[in-house]
Amino acid sequence: CYLDLHKVKEAQECYLRAIEINPAMTAAHCNISSILKMQGNISQALLHCHQAVMIDPSCSEAYTCMALILKDSQSLSQCLTYYQYSLQLNPSSSLTLNNLANVMKDMGDVPNAILCYKKALEITPFFPEAFCNMVYAKTFICDWENRDKDFEELVKFLKHQVDTGVVPSVQPFHAMVYPLAPEDKLVISQKYAEHTKTLVANYPCFQTYKYTPKNKIRIGYVSSDFGDHPTAHLMQSVFGMHDKSRFVVYCFSLSPNDCSSYRLKIQNECDYFYDLSGESDSYRAASLIHSCAIDILVNLNGYTKGSRNEIFALRPAKVQVSLCGFPNTMGADYIDYLVTDKTASPPEYKKYYSEKLLYMPNSYFVNDHAQSTLGLLKQRPTREEIGLPRDKFVFANFNQLYKIDPDTFKIW
Repeated sequence: CYLDLHKVKEAQECYLRAIEINPAMTAAHCNISSILKMQGNISQALLHCHQAVMIDPSCSEAYTCMALILKDSQSLSQCLTYYQYSLQLNPSSSLTLNNLANVMKDMGDVPNAILCYKKALEITPFFPEAFCNMVYAKTFICDWENRDKDFEELVKFLKHQVDTGVVPSVQPFHAMVYPLAPEDKLVISQKYAEHTKTLVANYPCFQTYKYTPKNKIRIGYVSSDFGDHPTAHLMQSVFGMHDKSRFVVYCFSLSPNDCSSYRLKIQNECDYFYDLSGESDSYRAASLIHSCAIDILVNLNGYTKGSRNEIFALRPAKVQVSLCGFPNTMGADYIDYLVTDKTASPPEYKKYYSEKLLYMPNSYFVNDHAQSTLGLLKQRPTREEIGLPRDKFVFANFNQLYKIDPDTFKIW
């Protein structure tokens, strides 16, 4: 009940009390593992799952919980094994089928993922999460059959969840490519922002900030993508190109070192680099940022994979900004500004943003091609050299297919 009311602290205390009274209660171990996982306390979450399995080796929920925890750590093959074992113990679990499909999609097996979602919906017809996941999976293979009907149903699920106070199954990042009204996209982001705050409800937000006399502005960038990732491909030179007479640049990484050239370049060119990937406690991570007396803290993830928005919910900096990773509203009262442009965020739509909009003069979208592909720009190959006809129009799209919709395809 407490979780349904978003009272995470009270729910956590109840589960701990239940385990204290009855250490063999597998359900309590599984449930508290889910809370710990939401809070970023992965090691403790896994410990409770292992305790549940030791108590009852046939506890399918424990294997499902372990798979959910490991999914965020990129152990997809291990997740797949845990889900398959869980299904052997409980073949009629629509929840496990949905989660198995999520892993299949992330591993690139989209057709079989869609089949799993459909099987989950056969078992549990009213299953918004499985339905929304299926719709999203279809976009990855441009499966537009029943698209209009699917989105009509998706909007009904969304309205029901919003009206009943449930966090929407439509994720903010997915909503960007859906034919939804802008007010719906704002509500989705707001609900996710509210949920994020419940994950750190146990901790006090920072309210005082250290401002020592200084001539330079301290700007901090937080990202899980300081490595071989499109964000770093685009922004790798930005951190070193700040005016050093005016700014001190801090980078806070949410992912471990992948030893890529991008990571090395960012580490070498910013002033201070902190690896927070080993700090699962969001409050301690936020405390470190707060201790650096950051003037402006920039969220490069938004609602994308690897984000830890709960750090921002704790307000480690007085001014907090969204940039690059999520080019829509965060719907969060702990994000003050969105760096954007008038094409991505038309002024007449500003009422659908919770942030103040900081407009760049042309495009907000950073691109490092002037540095990273300098050789290619100097010696541009001819069409003949790369096997393209001189008198034809060539369509090229290097994005994932979910960014193509039927209207775009018709224009082509």
